[in-house]
Amino acid sequence: MTQLPPPRHGLACSQLPVLAAWPPHLCAGPAIALTSLPLLRVQEWSEAKARQDQQLESIETGLGHLKEIGAAMNDELQRHDILINEVGAGSQSAGVS
Repeated sequence: MTQLPPPRHGLACSQLPVLAAWPPHLCAGPAIALTSLPLLRVQEWSEAKARQDQQLESIETGLGHLKEIGAAMNDELQRHDILINEVGAGSQSAGVS
């Protein structure tokens, strides 16, 4: 279970509806001005965006590898198709069915 960090708002938990559900022992964190809340949210958002960007880069790299594998498989299948067609044409001309 994820533990929520103590709120840092300078008010009692019961004074803010979002924080009212937090246990009282988590509300004893250091008080900072309410004007800092948007800054904290911007920082949290920036950190979350950085993590998301990192995951998206990882996905992009994986998709690039899959594309390369698919292209190699396609090349190999085309090479095999030519051989299969040649073998099939040779057996028909020899009268083998």
